[in-house]
Amino acid sequence: IQIFIKTLTEKSEVMLMDPNKTVLEFKREIQVKFGYEISQIRLELSNKISLEDQRTLSYYDIKQGDSIYVKKVKNVEVSQIQIFIKTLSGKSQAMFVSPNKTVLEFKRAIQDKLGYQISQMRLGFADKTLEDHKTLASYNIKQGDNIRILFQLLGG
Repeated sequence: IQIFIKTLTEKSEVMLMDPNKTVLEFKREIQVKFGYEISQIRLELSNKISLEDQRTLSYYDIKQGDSIYVKKVKNVEVSQIQIFIKTLSGKSQAMFVSPNKTVLEFKRAIQDKLGYQISQMRLGFADKTLEDHKTLASYNIKQGDNIRILFQLLGG
């Protein structure tokens, strides 16, 4: 369906929207068209309801000709911190990361730097296993902290 996107600069742009896509998938389309960083924006309806990334657009009953507003997310912390990754072999690897990153995004960075497969990696901090959808900040991870890499053995 055709809808209007009200951009950060107050411009109104026409976009085609597939109601079966998730809000996050639609944000990716907005990123391609307007260049906004996905983590820097949220989407709102005219009644100020924020659209949740995991929901489908059809969940919000958006109709032909409706408007979706792009809003800037206020980043509390954008600076990076240095933390240390401890492997099973006891080696320590320094990495810089934003505390606003999700655990899954951090795992991707570890995969890029160290070559470990995300599917085989679990991360531990302060006797907790870190959940992919949570941010590092939500675990109170700070400058200089140590994160353990625990490997999941796959198969039987």
